[in-house]
This record gives sequence, structure tokens and C-alpha cells, in this order.
Amino acid sequence: DEFSFEIGEVIADRLEHVENIVTLNVPIPESTRKIIELNLKYDFRKEYIDSGGMGITVCDLLREDDANKRKVVEINNASRSYNREDNQRRILKEDLYSNLKRLMEQGKIKLLVDDEVKASLKSILAEHDPITGKLKIWGSYSHIAEGLIRMAWCVKDKGLKLWVHY
Repeated sequence: DEFSFEIGEVIADRLEHVENIVTLNVPIPESTRKIIELNLKYDFRKEYIDSGGMGITVCDLLREDDANKRKVVEINNASRSYNREDNQRRILKEDLYSNLKRLMEQGKIKLLVDDEVKASLKSILAEHDPITGKLKIWGSYSHIAEGLIRMAWCVKDKGLKLWVHY
């Protein structure tokens, strides 16, 4: 599997994408060490980690590290948010992608000029299931886009400077 580490910095009311690192078939302990190394370089305030599947192990290992344990924020696509106005629940993945889209439309995010980043974003597809009406979001090369949606989520938490996604 391919995993991405997307590093961003909030400057005023804008988010700047400062680094994109992609790894392939790297063991979990090595990925955890990479996040610890990146924290030493960037001094993250928060680390937004995909806690679905194997990512929960990364979260657990980071919580054993004194410098990282209070910085870990789990973001799992299977989590749900509640929309009080419509009195409904929706999958957080939709919230994550909607937030990134909003930032892009408003010019409040500056992404790296990188062919891999562009290819990942272009691979994302969304459609409503004709029977259930539920929105399905997927992509054939989605690992970087999945990191970007978590990076962009930091704007929802006030006072954050940097973050990392695994």
C-alpha cells in the first residue's frame, strides 16, 4: 500500500501545503519513526492521522512517545458527523472532502505544484447511489488526496500550525 505524509502550515487564514512524502509498503514502526522525525523537523502542534485499519497502530505507537502523544488526532473515514439543520448523520469522509473543496474554491489553500498531487486529486470520483442516495467517494490513486483532506481539516481546529497525515 502507498501512504502519504502531507505537511501543511496555517498562515493567517490560509493553509499552505509544504511537503508531500509518499511511501510504499513500509512497516508500521518505520512509518511511526518517520512521523517522529518529521515532528522534530516541523514541531507539529497536531498530527492528523487516518486511524482506520492499520493507522490505529500508528496512533497507539505515537501515544507512547512523549513528544507526540498529545499531538495525535485520529480521523477515521468511518466516523460520523451530525448535521443538526438537516437532522441527519453523514460520513465524515464527505465532510473532509467538502472542506478541502471549499478551501480550494475560496483560494484559502495553496497546494504544492506537484504532478503526483494533481494526479491523486484528479483520480477522485464521487457519485450518489441511485438506490440509497448516499454519496460514494473513491479514487484509483487516492492516497495523497486522502492525506490532503486530513491536512485541510486542521483549519477546523483554531490555533494550529502544522500537521502530518499517515
